[in-house]
Amino acid sequence: MRAERRQDLGILLVFGLLYAAFVAVSWAKWPLLTADSARELYVPFQIRHGQLIYRDFYYLYGPFAPYFSATLLATFGDRLAVLYGASVAETAAILGVLYALARQYLRPLPSAAVLFVFLTHFALGQDIWGYLWPYSFAATDSVLFGLVLLLSLVRYMTTGRLPWLASAGVAIALSVATKIEYGFAAVALGGIFLLGRGLLNRALATKRPYWQEALALLVPCLAVVAVAAGLLFSHVTLATVLESTWPTQLMRMWNSTGMWHGTPSTWLWNLRWFALDGLAIAAALLLPWVASRRLPVAIAGLAAYVGGGLALAHVERFYVAQAPTYWMSPTFLLLFGVLGWVLTRLARALRAGEALPDEAVAWGLLAAYGCLIAARTLMTGYNDYTRYQAPVALIAWVALACRWAPAWLASRGALPRPRLSQALLALLVLTLGLRNAVGQVRAYLAPHVAVSGPVGTVLATPDYADPYKQALAYVAAHAGPDDAVVAAPMEASFYLFSGHDNVLREDQLFYGYLVDAEAQRGAIARMRKRHVRYIVLSSYGFGQKRFGKDYMVDLAAWIRSDCRLVGDYGNPQYRLRIYETPFVASAKRVPAE
Repeated sequence: MRAERRQDLGILLVFGLLYAAFVAVSWAKWPLLTADSARELYVPFQIRHGQLIYRDFYYLYGPFAPYFSATLLATFGDRLAVLYGASVAETAAILGVLYALARQYLRPLPSAAVLFVFLTHFALGQDIWGYLWPYSFAATDSVLFGLVLLLSLVRYMTTGRLPWLASAGVAIALSVATKIEYGFAAVALGGIFLLGRGLLNRALATKRPYWQEALALLVPCLAVVAVAAGLLFSHVTLATVLESTWPTQLMRMWNSTGMWHGTPSTWLWNLRWFALDGLAIAAALLLPWVASRRLPVAIAGLAAYVGGGLALAHVERFYVAQAPTYWMSPTFLLLFGVLGWVLTRLARALRAGEALPDEAVAWGLLAAYGCLIAARTLMTGYNDYTRYQAPVALIAWVALACRWAPAWLASRGALPRPRLSQALLALLVLTLGLRNAVGQVRAYLAPHVAVSGPVGTVLATPDYADPYKQALAYVAAHAGPDDAVVAAPMEASFYLFSGHDNVLREDQLFYGYLVDAEAQRGAIARMRKRHVRYIVLSSYGFGQKRFGKDYMVDLAAWIRSDCRLVGDYGNPQYRLRIYETPFVASAKRVPAE
């Protein structure tokens, strides 16, 4: 036990040093000036300026993340560095809790593998799907609360201490207040836990303090929810919240643009990559056994691996080329198999009048939660959102590679050299992880340009920073302090750096908002009422969807016909155009070229 504790401390120290070095290299380079992460820059300051989410601007998620950030700003100062520091601390907390949770299922070195894959493949990205500056901090907050929930429930089962259940109850409440799909999963898991404990107590005729367990879990949960709801609904109505937040608004967005694509073909896409994961594990574990056979058998075996891999990856590039982006993302599919195994064992145990072993219960909780948070991916097909399901699934993936698959192969005499097999598998994981990590670090070490404003600095790549700074300079030179500016479609950071607050309830003029001509005319009327002087339009698009082409066509047509193009900055990667509206006396109603 002491040896394992020393290993734990050594592993955490190594990862802590690596993480600190990465933060030093990448500081202030995580946020993007456009897209969803731009909103995460601006929204806490919007709240600090007296605006309320849902009432004054649309917000798709729960209130916890933006108000927590605003509270930090109020406490430590209105500087971006405060939000950067909070993001670094949260990602460090996720790493620590993930390791603690992995240790409930795995030995120290496999748990270190969980951290390594998570860090190199998911956490460090310089895009809206990274952990240090995600598309929404509601996502990373929810990941942390979900890990705390699982750790608390598993620790309660091993220690019997009720404070762990209280911790789980708080984690459920915070999940509800943060992001609805994670809140749904957390509530469902809490219900499964309590229902399972009650049914088992009754089936096995045991006397356990079930009511104490229920109260320890529910009282803190309901208390936190009640406080949060009281604070929220003292300022806004439920109807206002439902109009703005997920799922009402998000469903409207998806329906307006055909985002529902959870078809069998996308599930097969995930299954192909999941099969490639299994193929890689099998290849690494079985290679020593294949090589120990006669040469024709070895050649046939290797040909089967290569041919199978190419067949499964026929619509993508070769496995290793795509692996850093996709190879771990469909891993959540493994959790459905784990859940089936646990339910099978549960049925057998109940028939025999026995209790389910704690280890099986722990795996059941992990698998149930992982399957619940995978619901969004199953509805809409694969996307990079699976990076936020990854931490839970990685524990099962590493268990498959390090425990279950080797044990199954050894029972069939196909693992004569287990240490060599494990070394080959570790080499595969290490190679792919380092390949991805080196690529990420190189991107952060590339030249960056400082974009500064009243509250701090973002370091962005030149193709984004240069046109952005030119547009900022034009607005600073020509707009007065009382002039209003609208930035679209997803340029909320422009308000932050220009010092001009958003005047529309839509902080993002993105698909799903202003879906018909009447709503777009209403937005124009609101801009007229607020005397908006400039409209800043970027070339940002979501995939093939473009502002003025695939959504808000009427609003874009009005901008082109009734507003005057006064600035055009950028490059093929990113372009910003500034239009002066007819609401300003000096504006000339000439169509933009």
